[in-house]
Amino acid sequence: MIDKHIFVTGGTGLVGSAVVRKLKQVGCTCIFAPTHKNFDLLDFNAVLSYIMKNDIDVVVHCAGSVAGIIGNSKDNYG
Repeated sequence: MIDKHIFVTGGTGLVGSAVVRKLKQVGCTCIFAPTHKNFDLLDFNAVLSYIMKNDIDVVVHCAGSVAGIIGNSKDNYG
């Protein structure tokens, strides 16, 4: 997997950043982890274009909708 192009969604979040760190530790060098500020995962065409343009082999989906500790404690998602 070291030579694969890996796309990590949510790569700057809690889980995603841990995944990116681990991938780097094991020697992966082609890691793509755009932030939500410059990449919209809800735009299917943008995602498909990004995957094709960067020749992505693997997608690790770590993105999620969170509101932080205070926000999460106020909203019981169930």
